[in-house]
Amino acid sequence: MSKFLNVICPGYHGPSRKTVRRQLGLSYHKYRKELRATLTSVRAIAITVDIWTKKQTSFICLTGHAFNKKYESIPIVLGFRRLSGAHRANNLKNYIIYEMQQLDIEEKACAIVSDNGSDIKKAINDIKPGERFSCFAHDINLVVKNGLKIWEPIEK
Repeated sequence: MSKFLNVICPGYHGPSRKTVRRQLGLSYHKYRKELRATLTSVRAIAITVDIWTKKQTSFICLTGHAFNKKYESIPIVLGFRRLSGAHRANNLKNYIIYEMQQLDIEEKACAIVSDNGSDIKKAINDIKPGERFSCFAHDINLVVKNGLKIWEPIEK
């Protein structure tokens, strides 16, 4: 990055690693404070959970979908973390419960949407039995792949 900055703006020295880390920390805490304030006025929230892996590194993202008093949609990033360890149902459940407790939305969550992975399905059913919904986009993707036999190698 420093080489790139030196090419586009000779003599410029970017902020130090410590400065960037401090600013990110301040921005994160400011966002969480604003998020808690926003969520106090929300009566119900639907949560979406997605997990993805790239090059042996996994991440989990929780998003929220709610309406304010004027019935305007409020899309919210509730949490985003790197997963350590296996995608076990208990690990996923603990993270989801932790975020819901931190944001005080346990009683406000009316539904949780996820893909059809067995671990995430079990985790959500342990948290909110009967309130897990399958992601329609994931389902359509599976139907198309199954219908077109995309995953099978083509025989000569």
